[in-house]
This record gives sequence, structure tokens and C-alpha cells, in this order.
Amino acid sequence: SCMARRVHRGRGVVVAASGFAGVTGVLVAYKSTAMMGGSASSLPPPLDGFARGFENWMSNQRPATLQILAMNTLVLVMWRVPALQGAMYRNFTTSVAAVASGRVHTLITSVFSHKEFWHYALNMFALTSFGPVLVDIMGNEHFMKFYLGSGVLSSVVGIAVPLAQWIVRKQPTILAVPSLGASGAVFALLATWTQVFPHERLMIVFFPFVSVEAQQIFPAIVAFDTLGCLYGFVGNSFLNHGAHLGGMACGYLMYHEYLRKHNRKIQRWERRGRGRYY
Repeated sequence: SCMARRVHRGRGVVVAASGFAGVTGVLVAYKSTAMMGGSASSLPPPLDGFARGFENWMSNQRPATLQILAMNTLVLVMWRVPALQGAMYRNFTTSVAAVASGRVHTLITSVFSHKEFWHYALNMFALTSFGPVLVDIMGNEHFMKFYLGSGVLSSVVGIAVPLAQWIVRKQPTILAVPSLGASGAVFALLATWTQVFPHERLMIVFFPFVSVEAQQIFPAIVAFDTLGCLYGFVGNSFLNHGAHLGGMACGYLMYHEYLRKHNRKIQRWERRGRGRYY
């Protein structure tokens, strides 16, 4: 994707790093407000707890988030089939070279592609955390268009930046580095969410005693990925910082140029003096 990460092949080993894991993959989404009341259960306590948690999680999901989750899961399974490896690299990773050779479809297919489970899990955790409330605001159809459009645009930015870096560095391998993942689209969701809920606090998974306001997340990610893009002109990075910035830009513009001007829910809340709160 606008891939959140780039994949480097070397001696049969795939080394990858998720941009979302590096910066926002460690964020815990806001507390859900759609909690379901429990009912008596005959399951053993561990299974009962899991069942209730899954029931609550499902109750918070929307058709769009479940459909996207299903597509990402299918592609993850396809990566596990040895006979499909060549086809997966050709059709589910993107790069300057891939698009230049006519594989334009990889700008969108790569958005649903994760080779490692941890990469998939982090992005899907973010999708199912930040996505449902945005579906409620936008509607299922508009959310899907936003997600897909952000994915494609972040993929475009994700290959435009390496192209610019190649012009400066003249290093041919830059053009062929494959990239994949949902991070660009997920960053778009996160960016919109931070604009709708600027004062909602998020916790850091590895540092649960640390929390930050959503409005602080946006500039921090933009600064990190901007520095990453600049570093790419002199060195190599495992992250597709350009794709992240493309996704953040899509999410920011979605709120300020569309939702605030055309979404009646957002307009109604702002007229009532509720700021950007949902």
C-alpha cells in the first residue's frame, strides 16, 4: 500500500517492517461505547470471557469493516500457499517498476496484501477500532469509497516518493522495491478520526500508563514520515513513508473538505457547540 511497508528479498529471507507498527501500530483505539449487556452462559469461564468479548467486538463492527477484514484475510491465506508466491509478488505488491510494466492494478491489490501475520494483525486491529464509528458518520458506501480511494492515492504517493529519490540518488534498485499493506488506507482512517475526536485519549500498547490526545498523534506521524521521506534521499528505509503521508493527507482532507461541508451529522454537532466531538 501504500504500503505500509516495503519487502526486501535476500537469500530467501523476507525482511519487512510495518510503518503502522513503528508509529501507530502501538496505539490502542478509544474505548468502545457500544457495549452489549451480558447474558447467563454455561461455558467455562475462559471460553465464556472469549465469547463475550467476541460478541462485543462483532456488535461494534459494520458491514464495510467486516468486508475489508475478510478480503485482507483471504489475501493473507493466499500468501501461505507456496505455489502462489510468484503470482502474489507480481500482483499483490506494488512498486515503480510494477506500475511502469503495466501492473497498475497493484496500486489497489497491494492495499489488501500482508505477507506476515503481525503486519496483518496490526492493520486490521486499527481498521476494526477506528473504522466502525467512521462508517456510522459516512455511511457504508461512502466509507468504502473513502477507504479504497485513500488506498489507491497513498499507493500513488508511495511510488512517487521513491521515484523522486531515484532521480536524486540514481540507484536503480529503489524502483523495484516491492511494497504492500493496508497502512496507507488505515492512516487515512486514523487521520480523519483524530480530526473528529481531537481530545480523545489513546494509550500506547507497550506503555499502557502513557496516553496522548488524538490531536497530538496527527502532527507526530506527519513529522515522523516527513523525516523518513527526506532520509530516503540519502539512505534506505524499510517503511513506505510516502504512502503513510498520502494516507494522512486523504484523511485530513476528508474531514475538512467533505465532512465539515457536506455531512449533516458533523454540521449538526458543530452548530450545537460540540466542536468536533461525535
